[in-house]
Amino acid sequence: MAAVALGCAACATPAKVQTVAAVPPSEITARRTFAFVRAAVPQPRADAFSRTRAGEEARRRVARALEQRGYEPARDGERPELLVAIDAVGSEHPIVENWGERAPYAGWVYRWGGAGESARYVEETIVVELLDASTGRVLWSGRASDVVDGVAHDDVRAVGEAVDAVMLRAPSRIAGARRPPL
Repeated sequence: MAAVALGCAACATPAKVQTVAAVPPSEITARRTFAFVRAAVPQPRADAFSRTRAGEEARRRVARALEQRGYEPARDGERPELLVAIDAVGSEHPIVENWGERAPYAGWVYRWGGAGESARYVEETIVVELLDASTGRVLWSGRASDVVDGVAHDDVRAVGEAVDAVMLRAPSRIAGARRPPL
């Protein structure tokens, strides 16, 4: 399941926001009701995220944004027309430096006359997906990503900002729908 990127605590908005519509917007906006689901592919980190305060905040903000765009939460016993999935994903990347001659070896970089430790950075991503409830097909996906220090998906404010940035681009059933207020 795709995930939406997450902004770092020091950032006003996530560095990268991407959305993809797999179908024309009218095919999404023809649906009225929604409900939240867990990730289609079990992912321990995503499941753990859904149980955090930040995960709860993400669900609250997605629900509010969808309601402001003309969608309604499915009532008890009612089958929703859209399923909403939210995931948090982190990935570690090496920093590639280009100074002097060197060769990477077991986490260390050897250069002229000495060695230095190779560095890495972490990119956190929050993903929101809207799925067809009858087929499970992804209709729309949004993600927000940013480079972070530590475990950013625990940062309630940063997750909320990332979700707001993604949902600003979600399809609306209401003409002129804008960013959800904080």
